[in-house]
Amino acid sequence: MSQSIEALYAELEPLKKKLSEQVSIRESLFSEREAIRKQFEAKVQELRKLKRRRDELNTAVRTKKEERNKLTVQIRTAITSLNTAKAKKEGSATEDKENPHFLSRQMKNLEMKVETEVLSTEAEKGLMKKIKAIKKRLNEMKSFLDASSEVSKNVKELKHVKKSADDVHRLVQETARESQAVHEQLTAVGKQLDELKPKEAELTDKIAKVKDEILANNNKMDELNAQIRIIKEKEYREQEKERVTQRTEEAQILKQKEADVTDKFKRGKKLTTDDLLVFQRQQKDE
Repeated sequence: MSQSIEALYAELEPLKKKLSEQVSIRESLFSEREAIRKQFEAKVQELRKLKRRRDELNTAVRTKKEERNKLTVQIRTAITSLNTAKAKKEGSATEDKENPHFLSRQMKNLEMKVETEVLSTEAEKGLMKKIKAIKKRLNEMKSFLDASSEVSKNVKELKHVKKSADDVHRLVQETARESQAVHEQLTAVGKQLDELKPKEAELTDKIAKVKDEILANNNKMDELNAQIRIIKEKEYREQEKERVTQRTEEAQILKQKEADVTDKFKRGKKLTTDDLLVFQRQQKDE
C-alpha cells in the first residue's frame, strides 16, 4: 500500500469514529424527542378529557341552578299560601277550649233524648236550643280546625320544598367546587404542555445540527474514499501494465527457448529435462 493511501486511511479512521459517535448522539436525541412527543400526546388526551368533564360539570351546575330557581319560586308560593292559611286560622280562632269530639257526642245524646223521650214543650225547646248552640260552636271550631289543618299542610309543604332547595343548593356548590378543581387541573396540564413545546423544539434543533454534522463528515469521508479509489485504480492500471509487459517478456523468452529446443532436436543433440518440458508444451500448443 502506497504511502499516500496510508495517509488517507489514517485521515479516514477518526472520521469513521466521529461518524459512529454522531449517529449514536442522533439516535439518542430521536429517542428523547419521541418520549417528549408521547408525553405531549398523553397530556393532550388528558386535557381533552378534563375539558369534557368540565363542560359536563358546568352544564350540571346550570341545570341545578335552574332547578333551584324553580324551587325558590315554589318556596315563595308556599310562604304566601302559609300566610294566607295563618290569616284564615286567626280569623276563625275561638276562645272555646272544649273538645269537639266531646261536643259532638253531647249533641248526639241530646238529639237522642229529644227523639226517644216524652218531654214537655218547654223542656224540648230547651234541649233544641242547647243542640243549636252546640252545632254553632262545632261549626266555629270546624272552620278553625280546617284552617289549622291548612296551616299544617302548608308548613309541611314549605319544609319539603325548602329541603329540596337546600339539597339542590348543596349539589350546586359541590358541583361548582368539582368544576373549579377540574379547571385548576386543566390549567396545570396546559402549563405542562407549554413547557414540553420548547423542549421538543430544542431537541429538533439539536437533531438538525447533528444531521448537518453527519452530512459534512460523510462528505469528507466520500472525498477521501474517492481519492483512495483513484489511487487504487491508478495502481491497478500500473500493475496490469507491468503484468502485460511481464507476460510479453515471458512469452518472448519461452519462444526463444522453444526455438532453441527445436534446433537441438533437429541437430540430434541431447535434450535436458527443461528442454523436454518446453518441447512437450510446444507440442501441446500445436
